Amino acid sequence: MREIEAAQAALRKAHDYRYDSQRRLEKAQADAELAMSADAFIEAVRSGDVAEQSKVAAGPSDSIEHLERDVERWQRTEEACRQRIAEMERDARYFPIYAQRHIDGVIRAEANVDALLEGFEPMWTEVNKRLSVLKYLHGNRRLGEEDMSKAFAAIRYNLIEDSAAVDAWRQVVKNLMQNADAELPQ
Repeated sequence: MREIEAAQAALRKAHDYRYDSQRRLEKAQADAELAMSADAFIEAVRSGDVAEQSKVAAGPSDSIEHLERDVERWQRTEEACRQRIAEMERDARYFPIYAQRHIDGVIRAEANVDALLEGFEPMWTEVNKRLSVLKYLHGNRRLGEEDMSKAFAAIRYNLIEDSAAVDAWRQVVKNLMQNADAELPQ
């Protein structure tokens, strides 16, 4: 956001410089028209200063060309600033998405997922065995609906979002948003 503000300040400055150059150009063009007007030429002939009048008339044209280049340069600068601001605003708008993708990539590449999965298969096998027994007992009417509900509720809701382990990972994601080199939990 600071970069966008700086680019907007640069745009305002370029606009001001172009505006000033445009005003100087318009004045120089008006002075040149006046210097080359028939009345000014007649006056120069009367006073015997035709050569001086030619110098005055030629002088503004050099200045006009310089000012025209100045105006064009500041117009290009303004346009470049506008384009850069648009790019930065787009990047700022999509930053959370880009950052999340990078965080996901870091976690996939560096998290010790094997440690999280270690022992999971035998544990899940044990859970499935118990569920099979509960289902058998329930199917034979030896276990009530309430007991089955408890078993499924324990499985479904036992993923405690506020556990210390989850909090550690939640904090890592926040840290990675601020610092790409934040350490992952072990």
